[in-house]
Amino acid sequence: MSHLFIQRLVRPSFKRIVLPVLVLVFASGCASRTAPFDKLDKASITIFKLQAQAPATAPATPAGALIPGLPPELQQLGIQVLQQMQAQGLIPPGLIPPGLLPAPGVSPHALPAPLFRNQWAVAGQQPIVDEATREKLLDLFGSGDSFNNQRYGCFSPTMAVSFQSPKLPEPVDIVVSLPCNQVQGYGLQWPHRGAGLTGESHATLTEIYSRMFGPVPPAGPGGAMAPAPAPPSPYGQPMPMAPVAPAPVAPTPFPAAPVAPPAVPTMPPMAPAPVPGPRN
Repeated sequence: MSHLFIQRLVRPSFKRIVLPVLVLVFASGCASRTAPFDKLDKASITIFKLQAQAPATAPATPAGALIPGLPPELQQLGIQVLQQMQAQGLIPPGLIPPGLLPAPGVSPHALPAPLFRNQWAVAGQQPIVDEATREKLLDLFGSGDSFNNQRYGCFSPTMAVSFQSPKLPEPVDIVVSLPCNQVQGYGLQWPHRGAGLTGESHATLTEIYSRMFGPVPPAGPGGAMAPAPAPPSPYGQPMPMAPVAPAPVAPTPFPAAPVAPPAVPTMPPMAPAPVPGPRN
């Protein structure tokens, strides 16, 4: 049997064995992230700066309604003309009733701040354009090792990470509370056991937030009493809180020894009567 014949027999079997192994290796490498983060490689990612509560907006008032029924465009034009005449001194003071014109610098049609998930005011937003930050966020939220159960009993939102993919019906949003050391997921079923941040995850998200929006603010309403996040340990996990010493327990007193009943006095024995002697 020639060497060429042996090579022809070996090559097909080699392909049948090696190729499936290579496919499994590459497939396992791509699917290392937990769903749905394993399908968000091409999703657009946006970081939102959130506030704990939406700022209160002034209710609409009839101020600025010069003539009832006049279109808003003409109303706005009339207000601007009156403001200019008042600034130039063409209108005597006190001629225009107070409250008819808005305060200087205030727009009568100011729009309220947009809300994220109809709950938190958006104070700023930035898209993620560099590939390194994209991979860092996908690896963080797609790994169960990034989360634990060490979170505080508050939720003061700091930032939100929104993944928008055409393959999913709605965005995958992760709202992060750095002061309270926990996250909440929307648009997905949370795939991990814990929702608290490990020390490494907390440091990663803090670095991304600080790079985009500046220092992390303290906890807002509802989270002001929460302690600061635990410092990371060398093993990437938050250091446990110092145990509280239990209150000293007063020693239980020993029961008193039983008191013996008082002795009952006994009568002394009576001396025997003398026996009379014989008579003389």
